[in-house]
Amino acid sequence: MNILVILESPNKVKKVKKYLEECDKNNNYFVEASVGHIREIDDCGEYSIGVNFNDCSVNYIISNDKKNVVRNLTEKAKLAEMIILATDPDREGEVIAWHLSEILKKHCNNFKRMKLNAITKEEVEKEMNRLCQIDKNYVNSGIARSILDKTCGYILSRVLQDNHIGNSAGRVQSAVLLILHFREEAIKNFVKEEWYTLIDENKILLKNVEKDKKRIDLNKNAYIEKKYKSFEETINTKNKLDNNYVIIEIKNEKFEDKPFFNYTTSSFLKDCKLKLKLKIKESSLIAQNLFEKGLITYIRTDSTNIDKKTKDDISKYIIRNYGEKYLGVLHEVKTKKNDQEGHPAITPTNIEITKNNVNEYLLKNEEDCLTEKEKLVYELVWQNSINSLIKLPNGDKTTYILKNKDEIFTGENKNYIFNGYYDIDNNLDKKNNNVLNWKVGDEIKVFSIQAKLKSTQPLSRFNEATLISELERLGIGRPSTYKNAVNVNIDRFYAQVDKNDSMFVTEKGKKVIEFLIANFISFINLDYTKNMEDDLDRISKEKINYKNYIKIYYEALIKEANKFMIDQMKCPKCNNGFVREAVKKDGTKMGFKQCSDWQKCGWKEEKKLDLSNATPCENEECNGQIYKYDYIDKVSGQKKEGVSCTNKECKWRPGAIQKCQLCNIGWLSEKNGKSGKFISCNNYPNCKFIQSC
Repeated sequence: MNILVILESPNKVKKVKKYLEECDKNNNYFVEASVGHIREIDDCGEYSIGVNFNDCSVNYIISNDKKNVVRNLTEKAKLAEMIILATDPDREGEVIAWHLSEILKKHCNNFKRMKLNAITKEEVEKEMNRLCQIDKNYVNSGIARSILDKTCGYILSRVLQDNHIGNSAGRVQSAVLLILHFREEAIKNFVKEEWYTLIDENKILLKNVEKDKKRIDLNKNAYIEKKYKSFEETINTKNKLDNNYVIIEIKNEKFEDKPFFNYTTSSFLKDCKLKLKLKIKESSLIAQNLFEKGLITYIRTDSTNIDKKTKDDISKYIIRNYGEKYLGVLHEVKTKKNDQEGHPAITPTNIEITKNNVNEYLLKNEEDCLTEKEKLVYELVWQNSINSLIKLPNGDKTTYILKNKDEIFTGENKNYIFNGYYDIDNNLDKKNNNVLNWKVGDEIKVFSIQAKLKSTQPLSRFNEATLISELERLGIGRPSTYKNAVNVNIDRFYAQVDKNDSMFVTEKGKKVIEFLIANFISFINLDYTKNMEDDLDRISKEKINYKNYIKIYYEALIKEANKFMIDQMKCPKCNNGFVREAVKKDGTKMGFKQCSDWQKCGWKEEKKLDLSNATPCENEECNGQIYKYDYIDKVSGQKKEGVSCTNKECKWRPGAIQKCQLCNIGWLSEKNGKSGKFISCNNYPNCKFIQSC
């Protein structure tokens, strides 16, 4: 049987084809790639959204850059008796699979869905025995997301443009900007509180405390730090003390250090930032490459869970390499109801592949070796997975309560009995025990008690990694959308990153978000955005009718937006977009008008030419006029003077020697180059004539 297998990434094709042929020698496999999405919603209809909101029908078109891909897939589909859609195993991948089936079904209507969480022979073989149908509910959820995103983006963007506020807004994009804005406001309005306290940092940290009145009924020995309002008050208390601190009580308890959890998308990106100093975009590209090489599992997930086989493999590795005493239990975060399609956490596909033998493994499988950064990222994932199953460091924690005159002091001391992951992970600081043989009634000599000024600290600005963690915590967006939602605000100059990699809202961003807060807060507030993510999950489980949901959202949004929309002239070329003042991404006006959808349409207003000093064109075949104009040089950024002819077809310019005999369109002129003077045609690059002087 001829079977066509379609993946998303072309980088997976060779490896998956090899595994398929090794697993099944009875069928003939063609393996191709869609290179991501192949169709998009057309910019047509009301507000150029491409959706008929009466019945929520969508007008899809094949993306311009995917026409050759679709042509190739169509030819392969004509030869196939079965098509396996092996796009990524998430909601977006499900939608791509559906689009492929819609385009190819007239050539072959026997479709199966395969979901690969890793690119390994074992995973391919397992999933070939678990082929299923496209999940239409997931598809409906994905379609709803894309319609909601485009509806919100196009309508709010038009409102911002009509009122000269900004360039664009979006469902998740604006929620991200709102988070950044709230953080800026919190920092701006922060009022610092200061106080003094008494401490000693000799053998252990001793703190001056007093009984916690709020907890006195629950625990008679509950203490909180004693705060002094002034330095004088603190010194007065210190001067009353002597050097003898008597231990009046000792509390002993067991402790365990915090566990490691297997990576979600956000925790992985956060550690790449904090531990490896990598930017989010670079970390994401490296992770995708490691996934495609078959080294780690699928990288878009918000679950910390792993399957039984992975857990067993890691456990065996720990026992064999470190000893059974180091094997602990797996710690998992309670699964959230909206975990990304139930994907497992990010782990190595084979725990036996370490940083020391990974390149040897890749060469054996005819793959390129990892770069140094890729090795660091792989080691990060590998070590984190090992640490997640290492028995937790633990020991005895002793709390000492001391008295000097009428003042109480407390101090804690930890002694590790078992070092756990500190013995295994060379990137962690080793723990040293501080043995104290103190007993109740002992007098401890303290000579260095100090008054210390303390204060509350403002919240710090988000960086890319901590912002993504905040999005995950709030339940806004999904792992596949985090990076783009953050980056689009930077691209639009709504937010910038300072030299410390901290993100802040620009004046332009502040103007945009304050307008949205004043007029559209119900559509961008964080609870609303989070609840919409939950609703999309309910659509995927067929608990909500997605068409009704979209209609209700559109009607509510357009009702508010109509209050701010301004009737404007339609584009004379496409009749879809609107005539707008052209602006750069940073909001700078460019001095002419263009179509609001200029990237697809291309129309822009013709500048009025100043022909007051124009002269007749010296090209005998042309009736145009030669005029001068000013332009900004792209290289130097300096204002320069150019010369052109009013006849767009004419290539004659001052200094022209003769018409080019090669193309019979351009004119030859003398120019200076690195190697000296030369003569060339000004119809370059269409004409390549050149001659040395």
